[in-house]
Amino acid sequence: MSSKPWDVVIVGSGFGGLTCGALLTNEGKRVLLLEREDRLGGRATSIKGEELSLPYFENLLKSTGNEWIVRTEPDISEIVDKQLLKGFTLDLGFHEYVYHENGRVGILLKNFGEAIKFYPLQENYYWFDNKWCGMAPPKIEFIPDELMSEFGKVAKGNMKMFPKDTAQFDHVSIKEFIEERTDKKRIQDFWYLLATLVTTINHPKDISAGETIRSSNPVGYTGGHAGSGNGGSVEGGFITVANKLAKIIKDSGGVVRTQTEVNKIIVEDGEVKGVEVSTPTGEETIEAKVVVSNVPIQKSFKILDENVFPSDWVKHVKGLRSAGSASGYIALNTRVLKNRGWFGVMELIPEGEGFRGAVRCIFEGLSNYDPTRAPEDKQLVTFYAPLTQEEANNKKKVNKVIDALNEFLDERFPEYHESVEWAIYTSLDYLDGVARSPDQVGNKRPEIKAPGVKGLYFVGDGVRSWGVPMDATVHSGFIAAGMIAKKDCLQMLPEYLR
Repeated sequence: MSSKPWDVVIVGSGFGGLTCGALLTNEGKRVLLLEREDRLGGRATSIKGEELSLPYFENLLKSTGNEWIVRTEPDISEIVDKQLLKGFTLDLGFHEYVYHENGRVGILLKNFGEAIKFYPLQENYYWFDNKWCGMAPPKIEFIPDELMSEFGKVAKGNMKMFPKDTAQFDHVSIKEFIEERTDKKRIQDFWYLLATLVTTINHPKDISAGETIRSSNPVGYTGGHAGSGNGGSVEGGFITVANKLAKIIKDSGGVVRTQTEVNKIIVEDGEVKGVEVSTPTGEETIEAKVVVSNVPIQKSFKILDENVFPSDWVKHVKGLRSAGSASGYIALNTRVLKNRGWFGVMELIPEGEGFRGAVRCIFEGLSNYDPTRAPEDKQLVTFYAPLTQEEANNKKKVNKVIDALNEFLDERFPEYHESVEWAIYTSLDYLDGVARSPDQVGNKRPEIKAPGVKGLYFVGDGVRSWGVPMDATVHSGFIAAGMIAKKDCLQMLPEYLR
């Protein structure tokens, strides 16, 4: 082993690992962060079109984003060979950062003097009653005037809860929760759509009410509302956040190494001893008494011997379900989508057509509100349609979703199809690491401190934190850093984000 052990080794450069590393180096810990790819950010990394070669792009999608290409227009080799992606910046998967500069990562970066530029959603529209409806207060267009009083009563009762108040509803479905509060279908539909946007799950029976409310409420505290949502983009792609967090680590004396794959976390006699890694120059063993794994929790046993953990814990982790998606990147040669925000579709595919519930969908002209994502004369459209893990792995079903979306766009935007220059349609079975169902949130999630192993911690969107995936993984980094440094790092955040 190396002559001088590290205080902490972090495996993976997802936002949880990077957050934990930034906080720990600030506390004086010697931190080494290891990333197997040549770029940082994990499932939230970004890539510029001019960087692409076909094998590299496909490998990055699959190995980092759990994403694969379903089909393209034209053929993917032509898209790459003709450099049609030049000037575009793509995020793996579908990402939007919540609460902007007042969110967890925004506050963290400001504290360290590394603020970044957020581009917020501003004009969201939703397809109801065969028309586009806005949701800018005080008028929610698809809620009839006679229902506004009841709608407001339900909303007020939900939105006044602090995170600690919502735990009682973690293991209750949003369907059960809302139906106890109103019998008006239109109000129920609003909450079901909101819950899908928050949790990336379609069927309201499968969505945790506590997680939906807990993850939605900070919107009001940070100045957002239903018409603008709580999301947005980051200048230059989300890899900008990863690079800023890595800079904090390095500026505080830590080390960040890419192209270093951890093959094994070494555990002896119930204690972490270090890691075994592969690098371009060979094999290496690195000593550390604390290891933080940012590997998706269900994949932990690829680098950890499951026999060092309690058997019931291993069984629970292996049984955790993720949430999937059909998604895509589409380049248009004119600005077909005019608004600076989302378009939400309540029923892209109605319930009863072979999917678990109705398939909902979000699409957006991303470059409308974040001009860094596309050349000035082009428009980058991105979309996602939540699916179960099994549906996301069914190519026939994914293609059905893609066809339904294109048909929907052609009908509502007649100039859409003729404006498409290229399209890359993908599928993910890991959009949300652990699906936020009533049986998988709150105290049903694996703890951040590993059971039975001294010095081992887990971060990411699949452990005991809360929020939409990107924000949840940052939250886990705060919690893990606090445990290791024996300091309440969450005090850096306002109460509504703790």
